[in-house]
Amino acid sequence: MKKSLLFFLFLGAINSFAGINSDEKLYYNGTVLTLDKNGAIEESIYIKDGKIVEVGKSNNLLKKFDNKSIQKIDLQGKTISPGFIDIHSHFMNALRISDWANVSAPPSWKS
Repeated sequence: MKKSLLFFLFLGAINSFAGINSDEKLYYNGTVLTLDKNGAIEESIYIKDGKIVEVGKSNNLLKKFDNKSIQKIDLQGKTISPGFIDIHSHFMNALRISDWANVSAPPSWKS
């Protein structure tokens, strides 16, 4: 237990001494779906403090942020798409009632 705790403390210290800011990330070498009104598809995305700051071509953003000590993540051709957080959803209720018997009135054949 003590050895693993020391190991994680050691890793944290290395990360902080390396000057890598985990609040800044550059994802590159992939496909970034922007969903803007023009339907733009980019290769990289720069995120700071949890907010998208810039999207663009991988080589441009890598050059722009080359001297910064930010975390750089190679997507290796993978795709990033916008995520949505649904704060009001009834999907759990739908799962719960999915096997209930349907006791609704039968459809009317008279039209």
